[in-house]
Amino acid sequence: MSPAPALVQPIESPPPSSGSSALGLFLEPLIVITLLTAGVWFNRRLSQEGSRSGSPLLPGTPDSPTPEKKRDTSRYANNWISRAAYRFPFLLEVLYWALTYWIYQIARAISAVLFIDEGTVDTARKHGIQLLDFERTLGIQYEHSVQVWFIQRPLAMNALNRVYSFIHIPATIMFLAYFYHTQPFSRIYAPIRRTLALANLLAFVVFTLWPCMPPRLLPVSYRFVDSVHRNGQGSVWTTNKFCNQFAAMPSLHFGYSLIVGLSLFAWSPKDKHCYVAGGSSGLGLAVAKELASQGAHVSIVARDKGRLTAALGEIESCRASEDQVFQSFSHSLFTADESRAALEDVVAKHDGLSPDAIFLCAGKSVPKFFLEYTDEELYEGMDYGYWCQAWTARAATRMMVQQGRKGKIVFVSSLLGMMTIPGYASYAPAKHALRGLADMLRMELLLYNIDVHIFFPPTMYGSALDEEKKTRPWITTKLEESDDALTPEQATAALLKGIRRGQYHISGNFITDLFRASSREAAPRNNWLLDGVYDLIAYISIPFWLSGVDKQVRAHREQHLQYLADNGLLSRS
Repeated sequence: MSPAPALVQPIESPPPSSGSSALGLFLEPLIVITLLTAGVWFNRRLSQEGSRSGSPLLPGTPDSPTPEKKRDTSRYANNWISRAAYRFPFLLEVLYWALTYWIYQIARAISAVLFIDEGTVDTARKHGIQLLDFERTLGIQYEHSVQVWFIQRPLAMNALNRVYSFIHIPATIMFLAYFYHTQPFSRIYAPIRRTLALANLLAFVVFTLWPCMPPRLLPVSYRFVDSVHRNGQGSVWTTNKFCNQFAAMPSLHFGYSLIVGLSLFAWSPKDKHCYVAGGSSGLGLAVAKELASQGAHVSIVARDKGRLTAALGEIESCRASEDQVFQSFSHSLFTADESRAALEDVVAKHDGLSPDAIFLCAGKSVPKFFLEYTDEELYEGMDYGYWCQAWTARAATRMMVQQGRKGKIVFVSSLLGMMTIPGYASYAPAKHALRGLADMLRMELLLYNIDVHIFFPPTMYGSALDEEKKTRPWITTKLEESDDALTPEQATAALLKGIRRGQYHISGNFITDLFRASSREAAPRNNWLLDGVYDLIAYISIPFWLSGVDKQVRAHREQHLQYLADNGLLSRS
């Protein structure tokens, strides 16, 4: 047996562990059952709610305003199970978690019965000691001294034991019931549910392949005591005979708490006023509809009144509650005065308060060769690609700062804001400039607690793309022919997902991620591990891509010169 490390000092031995109290054996399951029942009742479907509280597990409750057609299930409508599931949609969530929990418990019980032998005990003990040695190496060997401090204060120790025993499962159930009620849309709630379930799976794999003995079960020479299960304070969930005691790493208590905490602080548009510039078509309209479906108050601004009227009708069809306010305004955003006037109109119905989030989706591209652009078209390129967003951002920032309100400003650049190809001489510079503005504002607006995001979508399907194709040069079309384009709805999903995750640079697909990671400059990383992988892939692949592009451009030289001659831009006499 290894001698006790120097950091461990003897302490007075506590009373022996005695598992869970008789009260706990009855009270803990009762609390869980009560919370599940309350969750079902709290999330019941009221007659006037329509599909708002529909479960993402329940067929017939659409995940989007225009769901795909499904087979006719009307013959099951009068079945008592269908009626119960429709009236109490959270029942399906209870079933989901019951199955998840019992599959996990059965697998853990099988592991405890079949795989926990003397060899496993020795291995788990070895791993536990290795972790303590590792803590000592890092200079963070505080576990024993913290335990001594609490054991010398019985009231604090007992309170922590009760919290530890009761909060893991009951608090998670309360969170799920609450979050299901406030975020009843599968694209928000379901990923969190899947993450919690995945945490169980990953933990089980680690428990089985790398058993680790908690300090309380280490040899007495290490002077740790079982401070959780003393005096009947253990939980009924952790004291049954099938419980795997060698599951100290990773901690599901910590994992669940982390997931719940991050979810509660994630941004949600519900009940927030969102201003969407360019909200009459394309990405802007898709963003506006999605925000509306998630419970936001939505204001859209564009120039074309006919498109605005049609767009407002589509947004109305996505309404999640009667309290939401939807409005549209016809304004140009090319000047500071016009952008300020548009914002003042937008906030009038909201007591003059600045919007909670500004989505700057206005803009367009007219691809041509640099030699073909008129002076006016080059100026317009900056108006559409930069100024219409910059002026609105400044007006909104001033209003937020003057009112002392926290908010979000979301710029929309393009993949061409991180790289470029021939044919975008009026567009790509504007999108690069927009990125420079956003990079600066991300830091400067920290002074006012205003968040800044910038989205770099790849090619998107829609009427704007159809217009681009009318003027797009042949070489540009050739270079973009293998692009994996997104629908506006797919781009919207990527954008809002990035905002919820707190990302500053938001990308639309894998290729965009490569250019984002390789051209990040001083921008914060989205993910330390994945961005490192993207960096490595980009370091190898982008030079090959660039070489291929240059080769195609050179091969196009004669065809291009003939094109210029045919259009009177070059004399080939």
